[in-house]
Amino acid sequence: MRIRSGSKRPVVDCAHPDWKEAVHSHLYNGIEVDLINFEYSLHGESCELLAQSSTMEFKLDRDPDARAAHFRKKEDWRDSTTQRPTGEGSKHP
Repeated sequence: MRIRSGSKRPVVDCAHPDWKEAVHSHLYNGIEVDLINFEYSLHGESCELLAQSSTMEFKLDRDPDARAAHFRKKEDWRDSTTQRPTGEGSKHP
């Protein structure tokens, strides 16, 4: 697997035959992962299942032509039933 210059996240190539095992290993260890050569019709279902079984969120790249996706750590506020804090009331007098 490759590591992007200046980044600590592994980059997994979905064209590699063992891509799923590599992603699973990183997610199991709590490591965020970037995917390249990603095609939702081929890889999407597996990634959705991997995200459900881990503490990570799975997201497609904003650019649909990029053929990329990523797993990121879930933010605590998204897991709770409360709304995201707005910062109001946290100002000191």
